[in-house]
Amino acid sequence: NIYEFDMTELTSEEFEITGFNSSERGKQIIYIVYKESTYVQYEIEVIKEAESIEIRELPEKLEYIKGEELDLPGMVIVEVYQDGTEVNIEQDNEELEITGFNSKEIGIQTISVSYQGFEKEFEIEVRNDLVSIEIRELPDKLKYIKGEELDLTGMVVIATYEDKSEEEIELSVDN
Repeated sequence: NIYEFDMTELTSEEFEITGFNSSERGKQIIYIVYKESTYVQYEIEVIKEAESIEIRELPEKLEYIKGEELDLPGMVIVEVYQDGTEVNIEQDNEELEITGFNSKEIGIQTISVSYQGFEKEFEIEVRNDLVSIEIRELPDKLKYIKGEELDLTGMVVIATYEDKSEEEIELSVDN
């Protein structure tokens, strides 16, 4: 059997195309509706061209004690597109790679955040475990009149760590 079809050009009044949004990333179903009753559909995918990634918010925790695990709540990473739009990258995204942390190595460490060929970095510090604190010098002022604010001028407090290193702790009074 041979079928012949008459090819005619449709005018925009006879059909409507819906479902396409170039500003929305992902799969979309395009519908072509003819005379408000007959339609066909097909699937497309809109992909934006990423320009970079950015760390919009650093993690809440940037200081660790030796042996602690990396903990990144509060960190916000975004993918930035050529049109200026941004999309959050979830930390459980399989393409997101976070490297550079060693909980057994004391000191400043550079953490790398990689996603789809883009990379950003931030620093954290791993410290020895605090063993003790001691007051080496009392504050200059030890007697107060009722209602006076605490004055810590002259006070020296020393922190001693697991590796026997020491550090002077700066104290402030929060009112």
